[in-house]
Amino acid sequence: MYLRDCFASQTRPITELAGFKRLHLSAGERKTVTFRMKASQLAFLDREMRWKVEKGDFEILVGVSSKDIHLKESFTITDDLHVDGKTRGFWAEASVQL
Repeated sequence: MYLRDCFASQTRPITELAGFKRLHLSAGERKTVTFRMKASQLAFLDREMRWKVEKGDFEILVGVSSKDIHLKESFTITDDLHVDGKTRGFWAEASVQL
């Protein structure tokens, strides 16, 4: 799963790896992968060196790699928020349902 900040106030990576789960599927086999992430995972260091979750539009991209995306969805953060870097989320938790 990758994240993209569509209109960041500072230079950000085009896409960031936010979480992953390696699966081996047989032909025709289907499984559902669920990712849970903290909003603080969207934080970056602002000009004052504080961790900031910036309001704006984001995209979630899911695929085999950043070059092979199969699903894309967007969401909006409505307010800026500063978070404690010690408790900031870094990876989305992944679980698999059969």
